[in-house]
Amino acid sequence: SEITEKSHHVHNTQNQNRHHRKVLTKLTNHYPNSTFTMGSSQSSVSAMPPKGERVLIIGGGPSGLVALKELREKGFDATVLEKAAGVGGAFRVAYDHMFLTISTKLMGYSDFAWAGRPRYAPRAEYVEYLERYVSFFQLEDGLSFNTDVTGAVLKGSGKWEVEAEKDGKKMVMTADRLIICTGSNHNPKYAPVPGFTGETMHSSDWRSNKQVAGKRVMIIGNGESSADIAADSAEIAESVVLWARRPIIMGPRFLNEKSKDELASMEAMQIKGSRTEMWEMLETSTTSPVSQLQSPKAYSNIRSDWVEKTLKEARHDTTHLNAVMFKNAMSSVEDGFKRSDQI
Repeated sequence: SEITEKSHHVHNTQNQNRHHRKVLTKLTNHYPNSTFTMGSSQSSVSAMPPKGERVLIIGGGPSGLVALKELREKGFDATVLEKAAGVGGAFRVAYDHMFLTISTKLMGYSDFAWAGRPRYAPRAEYVEYLERYVSFFQLEDGLSFNTDVTGAVLKGSGKWEVEAEKDGKKMVMTADRLIICTGSNHNPKYAPVPGFTGETMHSSDWRSNKQVAGKRVMIIGNGESSADIAADSAEIAESVVLWARRPIIMGPRFLNEKSKDELASMEAMQIKGSRTEMWEMLETSTTSPVSQLQSPKAYSNIRSDWVEKTLKEARHDTTHLNAVMFKNAMSSVEDGFKRSDQI
């Protein structure tokens, strides 16, 4: 019910707030001569704005929200214009089995840590995280939902004139600055396929593999969406072919047996009490910031041991290829195996 959902949201927000207070307490105790605040101390906006300067931000996804928060903290009159009914951008409308490709440890904002053990979260949980971010920094009154921006012109006066539609009504707004946070893949692009008479679908229209049950499927492109859709389709389609102009290394999300069924493994991670160690995730071998979770020596040993173990297994897959690349990289640098966190 609505009351239950509100109670759940309040409970999550309270847990998140308690988590941040604990982090601040630890930092303050460890660095008694320093001052820490949530977000404002790391603001990337340094110039003080002229009084009453107005900023319009198009898009309420991850970039738009952090822009709103940072600008308002520095005194700008900032507003987000979002076409959808809530925050999240592409994550709000993506397909059913979409999971983050990096863990919650690295996907969260630096000033709003994602509570709990690192895991690959489903898109719906990421949207909930963004909603908690809005609530924590009290950004609600700076969000205008169901607002579709249809045009923007920079006038001779130096101000922006922005046209939009909200709830069927046209409106014109003026701003001193305009920030575009719609992402680089806002408009779907279709590859020409001369002579093809079958059904054509863009990945933005994909919801689940039920759409291709029993069909012969060709997927054009080799990005993250195509990898997810190809894996989903293979479970139910008659056949699946992935076409790409050039080869690409598709790394598994996990570095062990969990990669044999990634979807089942990621869904299992959401169950309370389940344990997935950080070293089991691909980030352990590909992303240096993961080394911050432990000492450089411990991280380097874990990474080097994983490389050697994988090479001994001699499997002809992307995991083995990654291990070959990392060993070559570590071997090419003096003391590379001792400080593999830097490679």
